[in-house]
Amino acid sequence: MIRAAKGLIAVIDDDPLVLQYLDTVLSLAGYCVLPFSSGESALEAMDVVHVDAYLSDVCMPGMNG
Repeated sequence: MIRAAKGLIAVIDDDPLVLQYLDTVLSLAGYCVLPFSSGESALEAMDVVHVDAYLSDVCMPGMNG
């Protein structure tokens, strides 16, 4: 199981630069980050991994936030 001092955050965005930026910022703040490039892939992971919060882009192709 993944653990972080402040919690585990799933970040969902179709832009790889946004994912990388948020991963860096949240990691530096003490969070563990699980990046997803689509809503579908994040939804599949919900059954396997418990996260403390989801941070999602609202406008994405396919399933959006």
